[in-house]
Amino acid sequence: MRTLRSFAAMLLTAASVLGAPQASEPAISPAKRDLIRQLYTAMKVDQLAEQSASVILDQVNKQLPPMLSQVLGDSLELKGKPREEFERALIESSDRVNKRIKELLPQRLKWAETMEQIFYPIYDKHFNEQELKDLVAFYTSSTGQKAIHVMPALLKESMEKSAEIMNPRIVQLINQVMDEERQHILKH
Repeated sequence: MRTLRSFAAMLLTAASVLGAPQASEPAISPAKRDLIRQLYTAMKVDQLAEQSASVILDQVNKQLPPMLSQVLGDSLELKGKPREEFERALIESSDRVNKRIKELLPQRLKWAETMEQIFYPIYDKHFNEQELKDLVAFYTSSTGQKAIHVMPALLKESMEKSAEIMNPRIVQLINQVMDEERQHILKH
C-alpha cells in the first residue's frame, strides 16, 4: 500500500510540476476570448475533461495492481500471505481508492473553472483569431460534434491498446533496471 501511495504521489507531483502556471500570462483580447469561449462551448471541454479523467482513472485502476505485482515480484514481503491473496487485496484497495477519487475529484477540481484556466491561455498562445474561427466552425459542424462525442471512447481504446502493447515491455524494462540496481547495491 505504501508503494501504491508513493507511486500516486510521484504521479501527482510530476503532473503538478509539468502543469505549473507560467509566471505571467498576457491578457487575452475580448474578441479572442469570445472565440475561445465559443470553441470551449462547442467542444464541451468541461464534460470531455470529466469523462477523460474517468477513463484515465479506470485504465490506471486496471493496470496498476498487476503491474505493481509483477514489478514487486518476490522482493515484496507478503507477511506469510499467499500471492493470490496479496494481489486480490491490491485490486480491492485500488478499486476503493479509484472510487473515492472519482467521488471527490469533481468537487475539488470544479471542472468548468479549472478547464477554463487551462484552456483559454493555451488556445490563446497557439491560435490566432482566424484559426479559432476555423476551429469553432469545425467543432460546431456535425463531424466536429461526432469527434467530440467519440473522444472518450477513442481515449479509452487508445489507452487499452497502449497498455496491451506497452505494459509487458515496461514491466520487463523495470525488472531489468531493478535487477541492475540490486547488482549495483550488492557490489558496493
